[in-house]
Amino acid sequence: MTDLCGQIRFFGPSARRLETAQYIRVNGKGDRKTPCKPVLEKILSENDWNVPPPNIVISVTGGASQFRFDSQLKDAFGAGLVKMASNSGAWVVTGGEHSGVMKLTGQALAHCRSEEGHSVPCIGICTWGRVHMKDTLTVDAETLYDSSSKSGKKNITPLDPNHSHFVFVDDGIESDSPKRTHQPWHGEFNKAIQNYDFEHNIKVPVVTVLVNGGKGSLDTVRESLEKRVPVVVVKGSGRCADALAFIMDSAIREMRADGNYDLTWTEADDEAIYRCIKDTFTSENDLRTKTETGDIFNRKAVEDLVDDLKTLVKTGLESKDSPLLAVYDAFGKSQSSLHRELDYVVLMLVFRSSKHVQDSVDLALGWNRADIVRDELLSLALNVEKVTNEKWAKFMDKALENELHEFVRVFINEGLVDMGKYVTTEKLEGLYLIQMPVNAANQLQERDRNNILAKYGLSSTPTNGSQGKRYHRLSPTPGPTSGSQEDLFISSSGNEDEGFHTLFLWALLTARWEVAEVLWSYCREPIAAALAASVVLRAWSKRVRGHSVHVEWWTELKEQRRKWAQRALDLFSIYYEQDPEEAAKLIVRRADHWGEQHLLKLAAESKNMNFIAHECVQKHLTEQWMGGIDTTTSTWKVYCHSGRVFAVSRFFSLRSCL
Repeated sequence: MTDLCGQIRFFGPSARRLETAQYIRVNGKGDRKTPCKPVLEKILSENDWNVPPPNIVISVTGGASQFRFDSQLKDAFGAGLVKMASNSGAWVVTGGEHSGVMKLTGQALAHCRSEEGHSVPCIGICTWGRVHMKDTLTVDAETLYDSSSKSGKKNITPLDPNHSHFVFVDDGIESDSPKRTHQPWHGEFNKAIQNYDFEHNIKVPVVTVLVNGGKGSLDTVRESLEKRVPVVVVKGSGRCADALAFIMDSAIREMRADGNYDLTWTEADDEAIYRCIKDTFTSENDLRTKTETGDIFNRKAVEDLVDDLKTLVKTGLESKDSPLLAVYDAFGKSQSSLHRELDYVVLMLVFRSSKHVQDSVDLALGWNRADIVRDELLSLALNVEKVTNEKWAKFMDKALENELHEFVRVFINEGLVDMGKYVTTEKLEGLYLIQMPVNAANQLQERDRNNILAKYGLSSTPTNGSQGKRYHRLSPTPGPTSGSQEDLFISSSGNEDEGFHTLFLWALLTARWEVAEVLWSYCREPIAAALAASVVLRAWSKRVRGHSVHVEWWTELKEQRRKWAQRALDLFSIYYEQDPEEAAKLIVRRADHWGEQHLLKLAAESKNMNFIAHECVQKHLTEQWMGGIDTTTSTWKVYCHSGRVFAVSRFFSLRSCL
């Protein structure tokens, strides 16, 4: 596959942020061209480079040397690239040189590594004949490389020190050859990624981001569109990118009978485009003609360039359902810009360019971008009918397992998952087998969960053993805990409400706090649910307490218990302010989904003194005390919980511990 591989250790003023980079040289000439798949396998192999598989590949192309960037746009582009790459599990691929957009990309990702601790693979695919000091690279050895060293030759450039990996393509281009930005092997590598069988049979999308760029960049854009690789144009970066953005904005779209578009331009538009080319391509020699009075633009050459640009725009925008071209405008002035955030524009374009809706949703899950799915649903651009109910259920499984709480909210809000049918015995058994988050005490996971469930009369498996039926919580199990003060059980209605309550309890017992908070917002009895959560977490923290190796986890459980207790109090306070009389009735109203316990009992079980000290609760207790107490009622049990009597009257405030 290669005759040269090793490591590069960068030094010099521009090499502060990366210790070493791995490299490999491949053949890029004719019949002897190295296939891309073995190189990709080397990158992924645990025995070689061991780079984690990507969720998306961002191929940045454009200006190599003639490159001026507005400082505000530069900051916006860098921040957007870092956010997109680090949050979406991306690979970033460039030409690898220490100049132009390649240098800008490396600097942005280096900042991400040093400031935020993220390690984003940044792969440079370079033409071997243009690499400065290539003779110093030796087989299976580490090479010291000064990236600040200047070659003194026109077409020789140093490597960028902020790239993590390099693939050198020996395609026969020598140092004295005309400068060329387009690298065919680069495009073939992107195509190989699209066709590679990663885990779970997920196809990884590739997107090209065009920043600035001369005429040579048009070859890269054209090749991307031909291979159905979407292209994002960064407006304001100059030359090719600005010209494409201008042509896209001025296009007149007419819908054809097949639902796709015909794009046309008026004569006035053509003149405006011509002026745009003159303003942006100020240094392109092949667009100029020498005269006695100096260089002037060659109108024929410019018109040919405009025709090429229009052809690219037509190719990228003619499909209504799966466009391949979009503009990123950090200043929000472009009509063709999808958003002012780079990551949103890139991911939305990839989302829309996918031919299958379910593939698009799967990609968004991998990126954790519920906002993209939500926005497409709101704009009616996402045809949900093309996705089966079974597939939506699979998406919900993935969202729950990976704690993608915003996706859980979107799926519920948009009615994509019927919770009454989704939560079955088999489903819940599978969910309880999923490993808890890494910050939980894993060795206590199963024991704690089972003990807590048993203590409160709950079970992760129904007694009837039937499969496919809606899961219901069990009544208290026989044994020493049955009928105790801390029994907590939930009625089995088998409806949507029960689905929310069941998953809410699952999320609590698997430490998926944000998912639990989302599910809680759909519970019919949210105050009782919050108090019950505090009860469960109190029991869990008691089992962990005393284990010195789990001090941090015990602290987290205590903090979560405090949050749920506070949520119950805050919500009850709001209810009391709106309707004091109904709030007073709510105190003793039995919560159907929480063992028909009333709020006072749940507050006592969770030791929620602040809730019991609430003005409305104290008034109720005072009325009960002054009006006489029936010691056979469950309310009396609250007053005498654990053998301690609350003396409540107009002279005493209930503020001490139970």
